[in-house]
Amino acid sequence: MSESDQFRQYAEEALLWAAQSITKEKQLLLELVCTWTQAAVASERTVTGPVVNLMEALRRSVETQRTGGERRKPAPRAGDHPAPKKAGRSSARAKKAG
Repeated sequence: MSESDQFRQYAEEALLWAAQSITKEKQLLLELVCTWTQAAVASERTVTGPVVNLMEALRRSVETQRTGGERRKPAPRAGDHPAPKKAGRSSARAKKAG
């Protein structure tokens, strides 16, 4: 049973309870019916991403590596860039002192 079917079943049960109720609980049960129905509709709208055939993706990756095909440049690592230079004295200060 799908998630939306389960939510609809809950809504149906709450509606049956509301039909049998004669107290102020009836309004609360009707609100519960609305909530479960909205949950069912929302779960039907849930869109998943495209299904990826993992074996095909792996084959293409291996084939690309074998043939020396288009390869991406590796991402820079933390130690790959040079360390920043230390700031020296400004030239204006050196002229004034000298």
